[in-house]
Amino acid sequence: MLITGAKAVIEKQGLPTRSPSTASLLALIQSPVACQNAITQFQARCLVTYISNSRSPTFRMHDLIQLVVLENTRSSRVDEELFDFAVELVCAAFWRIGDPELPARWPQCELFIPHIQSLSVRQAISSKSKQTPLLANNRRGLYLLSRGRFVEAESLYESVVADKDQLLGSRDLRLDSDTLTVMYNLVSG
Repeated sequence: MLITGAKAVIEKQGLPTRSPSTASLLALIQSPVACQNAITQFQARCLVTYISNSRSPTFRMHDLIQLVVLENTRSSRVDEELFDFAVELVCAAFWRIGDPELPARWPQCELFIPHIQSLSVRQAISSKSKQTPLLANNRRGLYLLSRGRFVEAESLYESVVADKDQLLGSRDLRLDSDTLTVMYNLVSG
């Protein structure tokens, strides 16, 4: 997910205008050797666990470690920058999947659901990255509808419309094409 997201971000925007920390993270993710070395270091320090018993091997970070990382980034005032970068990576990778309504794409979509949910819950961290998770949630809703998970999709779409209303205001909400698409998906589901 990180590698796919990093490739999509670089293809879309390139490296200029990045802060030194996000530029170095992007370079790290793109380097197979450096990325593997970083993962090995995380594992050696018991910061992540490699889980290979699923269709797609994943890394798991303990909740306590996540909490410490969140607190450290918040106290050092880089939480918004790193959150924006995480949103950018995950959402760019999610867009690369293709049509979330196609059954062939469902296993890939399922891998992204917890990440997009987590970013959506934490979207108050950033004043800049509110629109991107909303667009990802619209695609997530299409996936849920195609799987017949109508109650989840309806709840998600209602939340997206409420978030868009808060972001844009009621007047601009009616003029926003993304919101109209969400409302259409909500009604058609």
